[in-house]
Amino acid sequence: LVRKSPQRESLIRLRQMPAYGTEAPSIGQLPQPYLEPEIASVQVSCTNAIVL
Repeated sequence: LVRKSPQRESLIRLRQMPAYGTEAPSIGQLPQPYLEPEIASVQVSCTNAIVL
């Protein structure tokens, strides 16, 4: 029995959203206070998953 990780579940949900990514700011556009390690790592892992 393979347990799906919550992160993968949310990625699948995000992919099913019609316009995901069109309105979301890129990391370069985010204000500095939001560039915390947790958020940055989540952004990177999401990008890697979508590329794969």
